[in-house]
Amino acid sequence: MNIKKLLLITILLFGSYFGLQSKGLELSSFDSVQKYSSNTNSTYEGYIVTTNKDTLVGYIKMLSPIYNSIRVQFIHKKNEKLEVFKSEELLSYAFKVNNAFINMDSSVWVEYEKYYVDQPSIPFGTNEVLLYKAQSGTINLYHHFYENPSTPEEPIKVIFLIKTKEGKLIHLTRSNYQLVLQDLMINNPIIRNNIQKSKYRDIEHLVKQFNQSKEVVKAG
Repeated sequence: MNIKKLLLITILLFGSYFGLQSKGLELSSFDSVQKYSSNTNSTYEGYIVTTNKDTLVGYIKMLSPIYNSIRVQFIHKKNEKLEVFKSEELLSYAFKVNNAFINMDSSVWVEYEKYYVDQPSIPFGTNEVLLYKAQSGTINLYHHFYENPSTPEEPIKVIFLIKTKEGKLIHLTRSNYQLVLQDLMINNPIIRNNIQKSKYRDIEHLVKQFNQSKEVVKAG
C-alpha cells in the first residue's frame, strides 16, 4: 500500500468516523465519505479554549479536515448561539464521538491543538493552524491536512508532525522519519529495530506502540 492509498483510507475513515462533508473541497474520495456519513450528525459535544485561556463548553460542527484546521463552528451550550472562531483565536478544541465505528461501546475525545506550521491549510492562508492529535503520550503525533491545488490527482495532502516532551514540533518526512524516531525512542531497542524495518505509512503505529510500551522511558 503506497502513501496515496494510505491517505485515501485515512480520509475515508476520518470522514466516516466524524461525519465529514465535502462542502468547498474538491476531493473525489469525499463522495464516498458522504455515502457513509449522509445520515450522521456532524455536531458533537465539546469545548474550545481561547487565546485568553477561557474554556467554553458547547458543541463543535465537524465539516472537513481542512476547514476545521482554520475555522471552528461552535454552538454555545447556554444560548445555542452559533459562533465561528478563527484558528488565531483559539489554543485548542476537542469534541466527543461515539466509538461505535470501531466496534467499541464507548466515547472518545478528539483533540486539536494550535501550532505554527510552514505549510498553510489553504493557499495564502494563515500559518497558525489547529492540528488533529492522532496519538497522545510521551510523543504526540499530529496530522496536518492541506490543499494541494497544483496536483489535481492529489488535491489534499497530509503532513505528519510529532511533538516531543520538550515541546519541539518536528515534521516527519520520508527521508528523516526513521532517524528522528530512532533518536526519540533510543531507550526502547525493540521498537528501534521495528523502525529500521518500517515504511513511512507505519509512523502512527510506531508512535502508538512506543507510547503504550511498558518499556517507555520519558524522552529527554
